[in-house]
Amino acid sequence: QLADETGYTATLALWEGQYVVPIILEKGRAPLIVNSNLGAPVPLHASALGKVMLAFQEELCYEELCSSLQLEPLTPHTITDIARLKAELRSIRKRGYATDHEEYRLGIRCVAFPIFNFSRRCMAAISLSYPATLETVAPAFEKKLIKTLRAAADNLMQRIGTRKEVVTEDSPGS
Repeated sequence: QLADETGYTATLALWEGQYVVPIILEKGRAPLIVNSNLGAPVPLHASALGKVMLAFQEELCYEELCSSLQLEPLTPHTITDIARLKAELRSIRKRGYATDHEEYRLGIRCVAFPIFNFSRRCMAAISLSYPATLETVAPAFEKKLIKTLRAAADNLMQRIGTRKEVVTEDSPGS
């Protein structure tokens, strides 16, 4: 439904070690070459899906993972410095979502939101991927996608039983 509504590729991914693994991938109408296959691991540090899931892990898990990540460059835009990655993760926790501006694949941008379970643990993430064009790099464009994706994430959490009182206005991602 999200891919149909926006025209862009929608992905639902789960955590797997130092990777996220797409389990649902729906392509939209927009021409977009995404070299992600269902079940193919994507590095945490180089994708919006991975960064948002990493940002919302419990503190001990977060620190342990950050210290063991291999920050290999996949594009010239990939974050390869641990201090810069940690600063990005703090920003993600504050605003409630992650972005990937050609960090995983050149020509592709992405926005992702965490999916929390009833106990407020990040169990998955949902994203929209879209081509990096003059139109889509405009802040107003990304703001519209963020609003749409936030609503989809909230809807999904409601459907899986995340209690409304757990996701408040002060909570990340709400």
